[in-house]
Amino acid sequence: MFEELRCKTCGGVLHKDESGYVCASCGARFQYSDTRVNVKLESAYEKLRAGDFDEAQDMFSAIILEDKNNFEAYFGRFLAYHGIIFVDDIIEGKKVPTCNNIREESVFDNSDYKTAVEKAPNSIKKAYIEQAKKIEKNRLEWIEKASKEPPYDVFICFKDSDREHGVEHTLDSVEALKLHSFLTSKGYRVFLSSVSLKDKVAEEYEPYIYNALKTAQVMVVYGQKADYINSTWVKNEWSRFALMIKEGK
Repeated sequence: MFEELRCKTCGGVLHKDESGYVCASCGARFQYSDTRVNVKLESAYEKLRAGDFDEAQDMFSAIILEDKNNFEAYFGRFLAYHGIIFVDDIIEGKKVPTCNNIREESVFDNSDYKTAVEKAPNSIKKAYIEQAKKIEKNRLEWIEKASKEPPYDVFICFKDSDREHGVEHTLDSVEALKLHSFLTSKGYRVFLSSVSLKDKVAEEYEPYIYNALKTAQVMVVYGQKADYINSTWVKNEWSRFALMIKEGK
């Protein structure tokens, strides 16, 4: 049976042309030459698409240690660093990159991006540059939107639902809401995703999360299960806050 080749970056269908494979959904280009490394790349990009950015970065780093010229791994690590996930653009009918780890610096200053462009064949290099332009545009839009939001004192980090086990709202979410109400009653400005993001569009959560992470002086990581605390999006929040502390921000 014929098996469709899928884009590592966004999961769209790849089509073969004169220079390799191109994704009709996001415009990414790929070459398939080293099967052994390709399996590892597929796994790393799968982690990236799932939003497990830290794990994806580690996997791309391991590939680079084996092959210093693997431009796909460099570009993948660049995407993971900026927390890039491709979402559907209804107007264009394509998938577009969305930042989930806003950074202060321009994407064009990222060393992995520069290395990927330097080492990639010309056809793929052009696709990388075009994707980077879209990511930078999104990054600037998100920073502008975040700058207009009010500051917070406390960020409550928790897992709201566990749909894998049929749990619509975890006990953590109930307790976190009580904590939010208590701290708010004491005059604190508190970020709680289930309250603070209630009227926001899902694809646009990042500017508000970034603003809350950047301005809050305290984070409360609430969880009654280790799996919840280490779940992808909860870990994304507390690890970013921990990094800001480490960097003196």
